Amino acid sequence: MMRQNRIHTLQSGEFESFEELTEAAKGWKADFRQYSPSTRKPTIDQYAVGEMLVSNGSFYCAVEQQGETPAGMRTIAIQADGCAPIRWFGKKPDKSTLMVFPKNSELSSFSQPEFHIVTISVPNETLEGFIEGQVGEPSDKTLGPEEHLFRTDRRTLSKLISSTNQIAGMCHEPNERLRDQAISDYRELVLESILGAAIGNGGKVNRHLHKQRQNTLTKVMTYIDAMENEPISMTDLSKATGVTTRALQILF
Repeated sequence: MMRQNRIHTLQSGEFESFEELTEAAKGWKADFRQYSPSTRKPTIDQYAVGEMLVSNGSFYCAVEQQGETPAGMRTIAIQADGCAPIRWFGKKPDKSTLMVFPKNSELSSFSQPEFHIVTISVPNETLEGFIEGQVGEPSDKTLGPEEHLFRTDRRTLSKLISSTNQIAGMCHEPNERLRDQAISDYRELVLESILGAAIGNGGKVNRHLHKQRQNTLTKVMTYIDAMENEPISMTDLSKATGVTTRALQILF
């Protein structure tokens, strides 16, 4: 796993061909099939932001992509302003859609010329722990392993793109405290954006999370009352409530 207190550039710039780009790209295993002449060279910028992998790519021809996103991580994608229409797992997402790649890392898309995309890959353990801690139930109930298209507010996605560009600009920040805080803030924004898109936006998210926590707490207290004179472990509580021990530890 990448160091959690660093922001550094992995790749940046133009490539002569998709073959060259494929060899240079970190984490991704993509096979490109070009369907039209390219008006410009493909570009990709990649950054390690703590334990996350951030990629910003632009392609200037019609191209099909098959392969795998970074292993052991859940990847999201956002269409940047000016991005031409794309097909993603046979669907047509618009710019108010957050794309969440499947947990098995499958990649399948087709893009027209002027393809501009931002992707963020988060370790599964980080994302699942956050969801379980916030919702109080196994993460797969909120964000299943399949691919997802979540309709959300374009302003939320634009803020995520803007923050991604800003965090990339802190690669050479000498102040360790500022850098660590920036990574922490960015990580929180990414995780909250994914969860918010999955279960709703704004106040709806807060009410949903509050209700889930209350339901879990009620189950816990009911079980504790029933087992008043018996020793109880976190494993016992997990089995009784259907909530993982990790989520219970975060909740309490």
